[in-house]
Amino acid sequence: MEIYRTATGSNGATLALTAILIILTFFSATNFVASASRQLYAFARDGGLPFSAQIAKVRTSAPIKYALIH
Repeated sequence: MEIYRTATGSNGATLALTAILIILTFFSATNFVASASRQLYAFARDGGLPFSAQIAKVRTSAPIKYALIH
């Protein structure tokens, strides 16, 4: 943050740039987790992981509207 403050000379601009960085980091982490879970399921479905049979099972009769791995 000190770099932003030195570069802009403004506390408001520093706050805005830091907020943008935090928001981008949050969305980036969300996309990373989604990608990793999809790859894990695909490898398990194709039998490429230990315990693939347990990981590749998808329970569709869950009480919530999401498909859960059990």
